[in-house]
Amino acid sequence: MRKSVIILAILALFSLVGFVSASTAPVAPIPVTCSQNGTITVTFVSSNAGYDNEFGVYLPTFMKLGMGHEAAPGTVYNTGIESPANQPIVLYLKNPSGDLFRSDIKSSDGIYHAMISQSGDVYTVSFEDMYGGGDLDYNDIVLNVTCHPDPPIPSPEFPTAVLPLGLVIGVVGAVLYLRTTKN
Repeated sequence: MRKSVIILAILALFSLVGFVSASTAPVAPIPVTCSQNGTITVTFVSSNAGYDNEFGVYLPTFMKLGMGHEAAPGTVYNTGIESPANQPIVLYLKNPSGDLFRSDIKSSDGIYHAMISQSGDVYTVSFEDMYGGGDLDYNDIVLNVTCHPDPPIPSPEFPTAVLPLGLVIGVVGAVLYLRTTKN
């Protein structure tokens, strides 16, 4: 009986550990996209990392934006990167060890290193910077991504040069009509 109680206690402990680790494990991040063609801006929100991490845009065009310890909160990076509607926008974090973590896929350690939330048209991308997950606090680099829709293409206006030409043709037509009805 005592052996079975110990075995049940061990199984309960393993079940509890499995439940806790499953509930804190990061899930697949939502994709960052523009609802229509637009230009991407990235705003540096904060860094709470022991490392000076590099961050930037990975897709649709690779662009280093800055370093976590050098960037001031609220710094806006007007990337000039055009993103087609509904195409993924991927950010990255690169730590001093050379580990590059993307916001869209698991790293080679099997962990998603980015958590993404959305509020309206703004996506918040929060990174964990340590291979293996570190402390899983997802506050090592925090960035906001906004897509500014391209201005609509203006429809061509009716060429005003055609109006005088139409008037001339109308006058000539009227004169010819009057001449043929006179005869």
